[in-house]
Amino acid sequence: MKKILDLIKKIAIVLVVLVVIGAIFGRGGDNDSSSSSGSEGEAAVEQEAEESAAEAEAEAEADANAESEPEATADEGPAMAENSDYKVTINGYNIVEDYDGAPCIAVDFTFTNVSDDTPTSMMLATDITVYQDGVECEDAYFSGENSDGFSNKVKAGVSVDVTRTYKLQNTTSDVEVEVGQLSFWSDGMLAYEVFQLS
Repeated sequence: MKKILDLIKKIAIVLVVLVVIGAIFGRGGDNDSSSSSGSEGEAAVEQEAEESAAEAEAEAEADANAESEPEATADEGPAMAENSDYKVTINGYNIVEDYDGAPCIAVDFTFTNVSDDTPTSMMLATDITVYQDGVECEDAYFSGENSDGFSNKVKAGVSVDVTRTYKLQNTTSDVEVEVGQLSFWSDGMLAYEVFQLS
């Protein structure tokens, strides 16, 4: 709003200056000049002033519209946790079938204990949620799953690879993977990824 008021003040100053210049040129000519040339000069000055005012008004309107419209922001996912004792990397996925032949997504993770000294497992430290079409996917099991890494404790500074499998509703919709912290007093995500299946 302040920008608009400043712009209107500038427009008013420009108009006053143009009127003064027009008055000087209209009255300060030679006595021999004809009245028609004086009126042509005044008309030109008035036309220029009108064009300047129209441009300034258009700029003011554009500025007002820009201020009133919210800025578009890209969806960057949830806020990530800071200063956590654990680090999780989502490495990728594979489409597999469970024991019943239903389509599943096998998500590969790397879990790292970055705490000072407390051994822990990914199972005890994290909360993994997988969504497809906004609906949480159920856990699934298939023969190639590395589930041992999920429950095994690791000491400080040690990483372990983990694969977790989830039932899919279809094999075309995007899959959203969120890895949060399991403690109640920790905020933010440890890892977040969206996989485009098609």
